[in-house]
Amino acid sequence: MPHDIIMPVLGMNQDTGSIACWHKKPGDAIAVGDIIMDVETDKAVMEIEARHSGFLGKIFYEAGSEVPVGNVVAVIDPAPEFENQASETGQEEIKAPAPHPLKTQPSATVIPLVSESVLASPKARSLVKQHGITLQAVAHHCNRSIVHAADVDQFIAEQQALSDDVKTLPNPAPVPRQTCRLVITVSSDGMKDCESWLLRQQDHNSRNAGHLLATLAASLMRSHRLYQDTAPLTIQVDNWDGQAMSESYISDPDYGRFSRLEIHSTATTEPCLHVLYLSGSHITALSIENSPMPTILVTDKESGYEILISGFDTAKLSELIRFAQQLAQAIEQPLLHLT
Repeated sequence: MPHDIIMPVLGMNQDTGSIACWHKKPGDAIAVGDIIMDVETDKAVMEIEARHSGFLGKIFYEAGSEVPVGNVVAVIDPAPEFENQASETGQEEIKAPAPHPLKTQPSATVIPLVSESVLASPKARSLVKQHGITLQAVAHHCNRSIVHAADVDQFIAEQQALSDDVKTLPNPAPVPRQTCRLVITVSSDGMKDCESWLLRQQDHNSRNAGHLLATLAASLMRSHRLYQDTAPLTIQVDNWDGQAMSESYISDPDYGRFSRLEIHSTATTEPCLHVLYLSGSHITALSIENSPMPTILVTDKESGYEILISGFDTAKLSELIRFAQQLAQAIEQPLLHLT
């Protein structure tokens, strides 16, 4: 005779139970003690064993259904359903001839899909909420429709290991900044006359030709957008006075009168331009590799200056060319450009 499978009582305050999944399908043989289904309550997921042997008949509730305690969820029949139907109709079972075996190609492995409605134990739900992840992510990871705490722990551990591997990847090498070099030649007469009159006759001995050149360059750098920072435009000035080199720093020299220019022995802010005034020395060329800032180098050439401008970004090449052209004009007539 058939035997009913009912929704059991799994807790004192339990009125219903949720069918997490079926381990048997209709027509499957069942022995006493076989796991038929998993039932989830608000506290745990329990495995339900068969108390009778036979064959699983009709299933009244699919997985995911909420079933009141005591309701019949399925039936265990003493014989497979198709045999019962044959005996009821009184027809003899006719055996079909065995088909000839066909050669088949190996089928691809079918990966079961996890439904969006994921069941989980209370501890698993707590862990998911604690770590800010979703049950769906864990279910797809472990390829199950029901999630346990161990599945969540494994998912978190593997995600952490993957994150650590990403952190150890080397950073991509930075793209080097492309710079250019410009050489201009210009008469030195105007500059030397200005230096003699402004720097010596007015007794401003602390201000030299390098400061004068730096002041002219600062004004043109702003007008040609070669310097657009809001920080002070600080310039390092190395000047040859005929006997020795002096190093000094000036900030925003184009914002005031040159006669009131403040000279500092140390930089108040990071320099963004290096001016080397080597006129009067025997040096005719100087190369500074990997300089952190643009450089303007002045050396003597016949009856004038040779000025090497380097370290400016090639992205502003057209502005740099105009800057160099106007700097040459300013050096030829410096008094017209000073305040």
